[in-house]
Parts: sequence; C-alpha cells; structure tokens
Amino acid sequence: MKKALIAALAVVVLTSVSVVAQTEKDSARPGLMNLYEDWKQKEVASKAELREHLVMVVVSQRIEEGRAQLDFALINTFGDSKSGNELMLEIQPMITLRNADGQPGESLAVGAATRTLISADEATESLNSPSTVSVLVPADPQANSVVVKWVLSKRTPDAKQTLSNNTMHLLLEDAPNSALMAITKAKTSEQ
Repeated sequence: MKKALIAALAVVVLTSVSVVAQTEKDSARPGLMNLYEDWKQKEVASKAELREHLVMVVVSQRIEEGRAQLDFALINTFGDSKSGNELMLEIQPMITLRNADGQPGESLAVGAATRTLISADEATESLNSPSTVSVLVPADPQANSVVVKWVLSKRTPDAKQTLSNNTMHLLLEDAPNSALMAITKAKTSEQ
C-alpha cells in the first residue's frame, strides 16, 4: 500500500532556469510587466503551456555620472508553499573587461554594494506578486555593468529558509538594459 501511494505521487522538480537579456538602444525605458508578458507569450508559444514559475525582471540604466537606477519586478506563481516573505537585493557596480573578440570577460567590483530588503507586512505574511521596486545606487563612472544578487526567503518564528538564491549580470549604460530570469517547475509526472 505504501509503495502504491509513493508510486502514485506526482514528482515535481524545478527544471528550467532561463535568462533573457537585451539592450534597449534608442528606446523608452521598457516596462517591467511588459517584459514579463513577452516572456510568458514566448513560453506558451514554445512549450504550449505556462508552468508555475518564479521570475525576476530587472531594468538597469545609468541616470547620471555617479548614479544608476535599477527597477525590479518579482513574479511568483508557485503557490503558498513557495511564497517568500522577504526579498534581499544586493547590487554591485562592476567594470567588465572585454576580450579581443569584444566578448565580456573578467569583472572587477567598483565601490560598495548596495543592499535593499523588501519584507511582507505581518498581515499578508508573503510578498505580493508582482512585487516591484526601484533602487537608486551609487555607480562609479567607470562601472559598465552591475551584478545583482537576489535572495527570496521565508521567515518563520524559528528560522529563515532560503527559497531562491540567484545572481544576474546586467550592462550599465545610458540606454536601458533589461534581463529576465525565470525558474519554472517541471511537468508533473506520475510513476
């Protein structure tokens, strides 16, 4: 009986992590939710379905010589068991060196990282989806990229559980640059 129950249970695994990045030359600052909607349409077109997912959309742009603006949207459709109630963003300006072919190579940190913490209020107990925030960060004039570390956690009275820990690398230019990282659930299969 126990074996039959185990065999009948669906196995769910996180399978796909995709990252899409683009430079928005000579265009208006792209909307975070528009980027997300474009990703959803591509997912449905390529996979014929939209699975549960956790998506981080980021738009970076230098707004003046010593500052940059990063806009973030976190969209979570995993359900209550995977909903976090705390999002930590760490933004590190970088100098990214290019190799002889012009491809990005080694990166060097410039200045201090900026940390931002977004917490759910006690009434809701989880972050809203989407959760959006804009962050202004000091960015050395030499910095041509940023590394964004984002950690989604769930606080409980006893401990803090990390649900997702990811890093994204974005260009930092006068024109907006966008990146989207998606973590999707595998198809449910019965054994």
